Amino acid sequence: MKKRKLMVSSFIVLSVFILFIMLVIAGQSDSRRDSPWLRNGNDIYYDNGNVGIGTTSPRYDARLDVGGHVRMGTLTVDDFIDGNGFIQAWGLDNTGWLGLVHAYQDGGQWEYKQWHLNIDRTGTDDFIISTESPPDTIPFMIQRSTHNVGIGTTNPQQRLDVEGYVKAWGVTTGDIVFQKEGKKLWRMFEEEDGLYLENLKTGKASRVFLEEDLVFLKEEIMKEVRKEIMADLKVLLNEKQ
Repeated sequence: MKKRKLMVSSFIVLSVFILFIMLVIAGQSDSRRDSPWLRNGNDIYYDNGNVGIGTTSPRYDARLDVGGHVRMGTLTVDDFIDGNGFIQAWGLDNTGWLGLVHAYQDGGQWEYKQWHLNIDRTGTDDFIISTESPPDTIPFMIQRSTHNVGIGTTNPQQRLDVEGYVKAWGVTTGDIVFQKEGKKLWRMFEEEDGLYLENLKTGKASRVFLEEDLVFLKEEIMKEVRKEIMADLKVLLNEKQ
């Protein structure tokens, strides 16, 4: 009798344990079935619709819509031009620079074209763009204090300061300063009566004569020459008489 009761008790306990295990498994299966996230090894992914963080209605065209700030180490964007590369942005360690690189395949070899962007943190807050490891080469910058733009220089002295040649279809300007090897040599400026060229070393300025001016001067000189010749002829004639 005791043996039979023990067997019944053991059966009941075993049945309850098996039922509990089945309920746990069923609950896990339901939760996995209801969850939109799937696992692939150590990775998780979501392949149905868009993901919203901080928003209940992510944009229809955004796989990830974040209603707030996003912090990341590196941002990679596919190259949608030909799908054969990518654009990557990252912060350069302890420099304050933002790196941008366009990577693409050319003839089976990977090519990397880099840019670096920075807002100077030494107190000037200048905006700088560099093509090499900063700050070795700085082809473009905007000074915050003066709003001057520099191309090929880190210290623009005017609204646009270009250290190099400039090609343009037309230029509207005031004074023109000519320099060579960093030294300012000549200044061309305009007055109401014409153009002037100033030697910046001596400070002396001379008027630039146009072709029309030269024709006029030639006529005036010829008039004076004729007057002098006529005067000399009169003197000679008087002496002969």
